[in-house]
Amino acid sequence: LVQSELLGLLGGVVALVVMARVSSSGFTDAGGPADWFLILLVYGVGAVATTILAYTVLGWWRPRRGLAAGT
Repeated sequence: LVQSELLGLLGGVVALVVMARVSSSGFTDAGGPADWFLILLVYGVGAVATTILAYTVLGWWRPRRGLAAGT
């Protein structure tokens, strides 16, 4: 879970980079509270989505260790 959360931080940054690339404005154009709220929202959604995706993929990729057969 901790590894997934760390990847989620990176995912939030990637979401901000994607937002800046696809929009016609950059971070220096953010002037009001609504702009900053939108930036925080994009970061949060990117971080949460990446955390969930990383947790799922790591769960499939790294099976649990230490479980005895039949227990």
